[in-house]
Amino acid sequence: MQRTPEGAVAFLSWWVEMYNYVELTGETELITTHSEADCTFCRNFIGRVQPVYDTGGRIERIGETTFGEIVPGEIDEAGYIVVEMVTGSPATKAFQSDGNLVDESPPEAGIRTIAGIQWTSSSWMLTEIAPNVETQ
Repeated sequence: MQRTPEGAVAFLSWWVEMYNYVELTGETELITTHSEADCTFCRNFIGRVQPVYDTGGRIERIGETTFGEIVPGEIDEAGYIVVEMVTGSPATKAFQSDGNLVDESPPEAGIRTIAGIQWTSSSWMLTEIAPNVETQ
């Protein structure tokens, strides 16, 4: 992926695919490796997923997290870019290893979202992703 707005969007597309994969497998290293350590969204996601899989549980859902209406900003001198988009997430259910339901989330659609992405020496890193409260 290149250090261009299109490269940042390609990275974000890949990151969303990994997000979907991690939620279904519990392999959180993919998110950890490609996200800044202080990314609140990323930490919360890992904190929700990892305990389920660490105890032998699973997460089920219908569909995948999606994003569209993508509008990348300009890359600043430090290599940082903000990407605006509309996201959606499927309904999910988390189960313990014994099959008991421990968490449930309804589907969400049409969420105006922003992502901060930073170019490092040779790749992109997600710094944060959050609802865009200015357009909600």
